[in-house]
Amino acid sequence: MRILILVSRLPLASQRTAAVLSVLVFAEFVFALAFAALDHQFVAWRRSAGERRQQLKWLACGAAAALGVQQTLEPVHLSLWVGTDDPGRQLTGSQ
Repeated sequence: MRILILVSRLPLASQRTAAVLSVLVFAEFVFALAFAALDHQFVAWRRSAGERRQQLKWLACGAAAALGVQQTLEPVHLSLWVGTDDPGRQLTGSQ
């Protein structure tokens, strides 16, 4: 609460800078958590054997497939969000 009061008293440019920095810090935190989770799964896979190792392989394959589908469908999602009919159209604003 105290930080919000201090940021609200800053000039507009400083408020924007504070907002950008907070987003960057949050993104870095999320990236660090994702990396730690991936590292934990890799170590668990290296130490496992038999059925557990096979389950971890399937988990990794499912995560890779989900990431691939998400990256493939992102342009379609953006085109629906912008409102264009053609997913392949450039999102420059020209109609």
